[in-house]
Amino acid sequence: MRQFITLLLALSFSAISLNAQTEVNTEESKKEKKSGFKLLERKDTTEIPKNLYVWGVVLEKGYPLGNADVAILKDGVKIDMVKSDPKGYFDVYLDFGFSFLLEFGKSGYVTKRLEIDALDVPLDDRNNGFETGDFKVEIFKKVPDVDMSLYKQPVGRIYYNTNMMQFVYDRKYISKFKKKSAPVDELIAEKLIMVEENLAVVKQEYDFLIRDADIEFESTDYTLAKDYYQEASRLRPNEEYPTKMLAKIELILNSSSLALKDKINMYKAKADSSFDLVDYDNAKIGYEAVLKIDDGNLYAKKRLAESKDMIAKQLAAIELKGQEKKEIDISKIEIKPSFQKKSAELVTKYPQGVTKKEYKEGSKVISLIIVISDDKGVEYKKVKHDWGGEYYFRNVESVPKFQYNKEINN
Repeated sequence: MRQFITLLLALSFSAISLNAQTEVNTEESKKEKKSGFKLLERKDTTEIPKNLYVWGVVLEKGYPLGNADVAILKDGVKIDMVKSDPKGYFDVYLDFGFSFLLEFGKSGYVTKRLEIDALDVPLDDRNNGFETGDFKVEIFKKVPDVDMSLYKQPVGRIYYNTNMMQFVYDRKYISKFKKKSAPVDELIAEKLIMVEENLAVVKQEYDFLIRDADIEFESTDYTLAKDYYQEASRLRPNEEYPTKMLAKIELILNSSSLALKDKINMYKAKADSSFDLVDYDNAKIGYEAVLKIDDGNLYAKKRLAESKDMIAKQLAAIELKGQEKKEIDISKIEIKPSFQKKSAELVTKYPQGVTKKEYKEGSKVISLIIVISDDKGVEYKKVKHDWGGEYYFRNVESVPKFQYNKEINN
């Protein structure tokens, strides 16, 4: 790990000689290949450049890093910037007679700098041109809580050696920089281990959240699924999946919100109608249905409280004690023309007094009370639905619950 971090922090050049270029296939280049000098592939050209041709590859942890930035500063002024290709390769041409700084970086990475001094190349030598070979640069992602100001300095230096008549690395400078960077190397090594461990924990938590979010999404609990996807996205903001699922949930909620509003309005209208007809029991059921969809609906909360209050008052007024009366007084009940025929049929069919019947009809339970007094027959009916709704009738006409109870318990 220590060796890896050292290579990660400093510019890594596996071949350090820079050779005067005469032709693409010279005897010198053949000798370099035989001696193990590994050249990187570069653009094919038969033209001899009249400048310094710098080419190489940008790496991260030993692997090519594409789309890395290679900025060129000439005498301290940025003049150009190129990008590494998908295999990490880059190449630039530098004019003689100037000092250059190459900056290698990428968003979220520590920038490394290399100084190239092309000031002292003699005029006679400039006609041939020069190039670098097997130029490799390792960069790494930023590490929290580590002072990276050291890397504002060049990590390496190349200059023209007039005695050797070629570009060479300033080994003294590189050795000195490595000594200065050693403490930072140690700290970054520790931090990188911590970062990797933390990333593993975050990945595990992210996977758990996505699993739970997918389960809630499939069960159509979109509110809870949305919470889980949002938390997962906060943990790993670059992940596309939670963002895509959140957009899908918004689409579903927006498309269903109109249907929910229509359902709320329908329940509310039925509840209001029952309330106006003094049928507070069914009004109560309607307002409760509204609140199941929209538990913050203030109107439904207010009317539900009023319905419960009115039901309590009705029960108190009727003094319903759970004891049934043996007789039901129907002397004041008016038989309307539309029910007179049915009333006469009841008189011939049922005995004098009270007859009770109960039966099931589909999903409803029907409770009948037939009251016969002399030549008058009255039919009371209670219809209870399996979803909880109860409706009351006298002689086929709907009556409020309190009125129904009052008449059969008078």
